[in-house]
Amino acid sequence: QRIAEILTSVDDTIRATEAVIAQTERVKLGVMEDLLTGGLGSDAIANGEVPDGWEICLLGSLSSKKGMQTGPFGSQLKASEYVEHGPISVVMPKEIIGGKIQFDRCSKIDENKAEQLTKHFLKTGDLLFARRGDLSKISMFDGQEEQAICGTGCLRCRPNLEQVDPQFLAKVLTMPSSIEWLEANAVGQTMLNLNTNIISDLPLIIPPKVEQQRVVNALNSIDEDISAKRALLSQTKRLKQGLMSDLLTGRKRVM
Repeated sequence: QRIAEILTSVDDTIRATEAVIAQTERVKLGVMEDLLTGGLGSDAIANGEVPDGWEICLLGSLSSKKGMQTGPFGSQLKASEYVEHGPISVVMPKEIIGGKIQFDRCSKIDENKAEQLTKHFLKTGDLLFARRGDLSKISMFDGQEEQAICGTGCLRCRPNLEQVDPQFLAKVLTMPSSIEWLEANAVGQTMLNLNTNIISDLPLIIPPKVEQQRVVNALNSIDEDISAKRALLSQTKRLKQGLMSDLLTGRKRVM
C-alpha cells in the first residue's frame, strides 16, 4: 500500500505538470495571436485594417535578393552520395519537428559534394519550408550547426535583415492563419505542394523592427517557461522509473 501511495503521488505530480504545460501553451497561442497581429483578427487584416506603423507585406518583399530557393533536385543530390559521418547536414522536412531542426537525424554529405551545392547552403536566420505534404513544417536555421544545406524536400527563404527579424518572421509563419493560407494556396490533388512563387505571395502583417524584437523577447520568455516545465516533467518521469525499479523489486523498502 505504501509503494502504491508513493507511485500514485508521483503520477499525480506528472499529470499536474502536464496540465500546467498544456495551459501555458494555450496561453502562448493567445498571446501570439495578439502580439503578432496587433490584436486584430484575420478578417480585419484581410480588409487592410492594421495598427499605426504596421504594414501588410508579401513574404517575397521581405526576403533578400535571390533569397527564395528550392532545394537541390534529385539529380543534383542522390541518396548514394550521402556519407555516414560527413561534416555537412542536409535538412529535409522529416527533420523539422515542432518547429526545430533535429540535426542528429539529418543525412550528411562531404565537402566535395557540398562544393557543387553552394547556393543551397544555409545562413543563420534562413527559414525552411516543407515543399510538400505537411506544410506546417517550418523552421528557422539558427546556426547551431556550422554547415548545413537546404535539402531536396525543402524551400528556403532568406529574410532581408534590415526589414525583418528572422525570429519574428518564424513565429508569424507558424501561426495557424499562415499555415491555413499556405494549404489553401498550395497546388496538387493527392498531395499539397508549394513552390517559391506561392510562398513569396504569402501576406503578413509586420510591425516596425523595434516592435518585432519586443514581441520576440516576450514570446521567448514564454518558451523558456515551457521548456523549464518540460525539463521538470522529464525529471519527474525519470524519478518514477527509478522508484518503480527500486520499490517493486524490494531493493528499497518503505515503512
